[in-house]
Amino acid sequence: MAFDFFGRKRRNEDLMVSILNGDHREVDRLLQNKANPNFEFKTKGSQSSGITPLYTAMLATGGPNLKIIQSLLNKGANPNTIVYNGHYSNSQYESVLLLTVKNAADATDEESRRLYTDIYCALRFANADMHCTPSKHEYKGDMSFANMDYMEWDISIDSFLDGGNRRAVWESLEQAYETRRQKKNLNEALKQQMTTAQPSRRLKL
Repeated sequence: MAFDFFGRKRRNEDLMVSILNGDHREVDRLLQNKANPNFEFKTKGSQSSGITPLYTAMLATGGPNLKIIQSLLNKGANPNTIVYNGHYSNSQYESVLLLTVKNAADATDEESRRLYTDIYCALRFANADMHCTPSKHEYKGDMSFANMDYMEWDISIDSFLDGGNRRAVWESLEQAYETRRQKKNLNEALKQQMTTAQPSRRLKL
């Protein structure tokens, strides 16, 4: 059977649109039909921007949808993709985790803070790394990270966190993740203990 290139391309484009519209059911349907959770939007001239479905979910109309983000992560979306973006004055590069911290720091109501806490924890459980660097991940396209080393990226992160209350918010988010991680590990240990400690049943003669 010939590879359905145009069908796959259309599904990927539809996935991005559905994410922007916050349509969780359609996102799930497209992912089930082989839409790529790591599809990268390309600018004119086939330049990769690093903008993936996961990053797009953070920019959705009406705000991020936790169900969509979780669906993408469950299907293998890479939370450590570095996005080329001139959004921050101190850096042209960002990740979904950095964007989550920024949005959490800018949140003005408790509901939004809870949402970004849930998103941050979902990303961390999927191995999102605050200090991931461009050189740790394959990057396709004309924009090169060749001139950015680990030290420069870490300095950029430190500069980002020093803006306003971001460092305090990040520490709070990390604490929330650690609490949930410990609770998850405890529940898994208890479940395993219950499974292995089932009382043996003796046959009554």
